[in-house]
Amino acid sequence: MQKRRKRHLPPLALLTETRNALPGLTPSPTAEMPMTNAFNDILNALKRYYDGLYRGDIALLESVFHPQAIYHTASGGAPLTYNMPAYMDVVRNRQSPAQRGDAYRFNVESIRFAGGDTALAVLTCAMMGKRFTDFLSFTRIDGEWRIAAKVFHYDLISEE
Repeated sequence: MQKRRKRHLPPLALLTETRNALPGLTPSPTAEMPMTNAFNDILNALKRYYDGLYRGDIALLESVFHPQAIYHTASGGAPLTYNMPAYMDVVRNRQSPAQRGDAYRFNVESIRFAGGDTALAVLTCAMMGKRFTDFLSFTRIDGEWRIAAKVFHYDLISEE
């Protein structure tokens, strides 16, 4: 049995320029909406999402999350679920990764579309002593892509 190699994608800036060269990230167009625009809109939303997390910018995060979005993880032992006001309080009351001096770096692993108004993005990053894999479910409402659910896993980064 042959072992599959994990494909590492370029940083966001390169993804925007080279998306046509990445067949796994180039969705099929629909009659109602060219997927090129949707793909770029999701990439822009992912950048706003990460920028908001990295800087602890509540206004930026609120611009990308749907007001009724769910935040959920089972990492760390017990399931943890927040609504958006509770999650924004967590972000507001912690030292941001930027203030901690964490490196600014994230990877968009995949974006998958279902019709013209639903997408799932997988983003990986490391900050605050943890390595995260975020599954971000997007819906397009009134022409704007918003995160409806953030479900994620993290592993602690060992200090060696």
